Amino acid sequence: MKRSLFYLFMLICSVSLFTACSDDDDESNGSGNQLTSQVIGGYKGTLNIYLAAGDEEMHIGVDIPKNITITESSKTSVNMELKDFSFMNMDLGTISLQNCELTKDGDNYKFAGKQRLTVEQYSLIADIDAEGVISGNAVTVNLDIAAKLSDLIQNVRVVYNGTKLTGSESNEAKITSFIFDNDVVTEQPVIDEEKGIITFSVRGNATVDQLKLVPEVTVSSKAMLTPASGIEQDFSQEVKYTVMAENGNTKVYKVIAKHTINKFDFESWEEQKGDDDVLLGFYSPAGGYWDTSNTGVYLIKAMLGQTYPELADTPFAVEKVSDAHLGTGAAKVSTIDSKGAYGMIPKITAGTLFLGHFNTEYAFASALMCTRFGLVWNEKPLKVTGFYKYSPGDVYYRCDDPEGKKDVVVEDDSMKDACMISAVLYEIEDESEEQYLDGTNIYTSADRVVALAQFSTDEKVDDYAPFTLTLNYIKEYNSAKKYRFAIIASSSANGDKFSGAPGSTLYLDDIEIINE
Repeated sequence: MKRSLFYLFMLICSVSLFTACSDDDDESNGSGNQLTSQVIGGYKGTLNIYLAAGDEEMHIGVDIPKNITITESSKTSVNMELKDFSFMNMDLGTISLQNCELTKDGDNYKFAGKQRLTVEQYSLIADIDAEGVISGNAVTVNLDIAAKLSDLIQNVRVVYNGTKLTGSESNEAKITSFIFDNDVVTEQPVIDEEKGIITFSVRGNATVDQLKLVPEVTVSSKAMLTPASGIEQDFSQEVKYTVMAENGNTKVYKVIAKHTINKFDFESWEEQKGDDDVLLGFYSPAGGYWDTSNTGVYLIKAMLGQTYPELADTPFAVEKVSDAHLGTGAAKVSTIDSKGAYGMIPKITAGTLFLGHFNTEYAFASALMCTRFGLVWNEKPLKVTGFYKYSPGDVYYRCDDPEGKKDVVVEDDSMKDACMISAVLYEIEDESEEQYLDGTNIYTSADRVVALAQFSTDEKVDDYAPFTLTLNYIKEYNSAKKYRFAIIASSSANGDKFSGAPGSTLYLDDIEIINE
């Protein structure tokens, strides 16, 4: 449906429904009926909104909990009021239908009215038919709206169904329990009743599809929940739940998923496998959050192993070491001499450890494109902290043509290698491979990068020292958008230009991401 139609509907609701159903205030309608306690009072129920779409209707507002109040206007007419009406996150205030003619039909009461509206600002003409039926303690209200905007005619139908309140109903509207039975949830929801916020924790690499979860929710006695318990919701974004008490009081809760895997101690590593589960001889941190440039080194060894047998004995660029800040494991990231050949295999390969994954499908397009940086991130990161030590290599090699001749370098005595640790938050439209930023554009995509922080040093640090990356927000964070968050650590700051010093080593341990 076109966005303009939504706005059209909201405009009609906000303007037309504040007008009178009927201007007829006659004291008698010929039947002699009088308003009784069956009519006057408060009603609790739900609102449904339908939009005409060809020969069918589109259900665009489903079981929205609402109360209405019917009061006496005259002996033969009533007023109807619906407070705090909202649609598409737009608060339209109070809907008030005045002087609606009332008739008696057997045991039922009916009220009805018509209204034609002209809104010159939008060249809008709207014909409104309003009908309500009160049968015992139940009320049904239908609003049929035919709106003409230029040459476009759009029909909207609004249906309210409710039950009359006695005055003795409970006013408690609370979510008392919110539980998931899914392995992606690492910590069950915590309810902050005062703020009306429910938070729970999920795995740090959880995808949007994995965050389509089915909660089991309990509420106060005799209260009603929308959406209902046991219905799948997309928790990759904020989800709102409304509880309606027995007497119609409502409370809205915001449910937010948070990533708990934001601390990394590099204690556990897994040997990587290739096709047919063949072991490749190198390891990556366990959990699937981090990947390395080791796959690239593996390919280089395979291609140049016969020409340069010494490559077989060259350690991989990223390794687990026992020299840790705490515990028994840390990551060692090294720059290696990968010999270079054919213009496409570099002389200098900087070790890189990053949140994301390495995709060899891009190897022939660009080695840097293989580094698919970032995890889907549903929170606002503020800082990254951790511990490092660093030792720059002795001889710096500079590549002057990283695009065309990665294997051609010159020794540069004026340069000293430096490590680089970066944190980048960037926007995505979906989770496809095409939406990743990589080694070719992670620092240059100004239209997508939202926040950035970097730490670099060329000083030798022999003992573990703390570092902090404080995110600088270039754009405003919007929780309604989708993001990936990347941490990228390299033993050579200019490794993306195939420049650096073989033997440069960066040790990392106990990295933590601090979210808002």
